[in-house]
Amino acid sequence: MKAIKKLKMYSKTILLGLGLLLLMSFSANDHSIDSNTIKITITGVKNSKGQVMIGLYKSAHGFPDFDRAYKTGAVKSNLSDITFSFEGVKNGSYAIAVFQDENENDQLDKNVFGIPKEKYGFSNNKFGKTGPPKFNEVKFNVTSDSKNELVIHLK
Repeated sequence: MKAIKKLKMYSKTILLGLGLLLLMSFSANDHSIDSNTIKITITGVKNSKGQVMIGLYKSAHGFPDFDRAYKTGAVKSNLSDITFSFEGVKNGSYAIAVFQDENENDQLDKNVFGIPKEKYGFSNNKFGKTGPPKFNEVKFNVTSDSKNELVIHLK
């Protein structure tokens, strides 16, 4: 009888240990997929007014509307190159839109014809001819095997 109780106790301990190992392996796999960093260097800032707004998009839906970005960031404007990083980004295709928000109203100001009055830029340094470029023109791949570093020039 004691042998059966000990066997049950050992079985429960072994099952608990195996369960924890399994849980840790799933957690480790998820962490490696989510642990990418995208490092962005922004050049061509016009002046030190306001801030530079950065939007990361994971699909064409909402691109390049800053309010609909997957992740956003802002850095105080200055005349030297600006660096910013998005942390915890999963493997996949993304696009970035950037603009210098000189008056800090959280939007890219445009004239009456819809032409931007503030400097802006996109990943792959692509610009549209009659508006912003399409998501597919500026998308790039993020993987755990690549550097995930971009330079974006403001126009």
